[in-house]
Amino acid sequence: MSFPGQSIQRAWHLVDASSQTVGRLAASIAPLLKGKHKPTYRPNADCGDYVVIVNAEKVSSLSFINLVFDFHL
Repeated sequence: MSFPGQSIQRAWHLVDASSQTVGRLAASIAPLLKGKHKPTYRPNADCGDYVVIVNAEKVSSLSFINLVFDFHL
């Protein structure tokens, strides 16, 4: 799909994932994949960019196993 008068310009983004949590990393990558950072963004068009994630093995995640929830009735 193309925009009237222009072709879609796709860029490559290199994202370093070391020392980031999974949620913050996903929140920073999602607009790049959808193309929301571009002035030619349309929700019904595929205008996103390419994303390469480096150091994905160093992504820190929150451990939900060790959480203890206290609640009072």
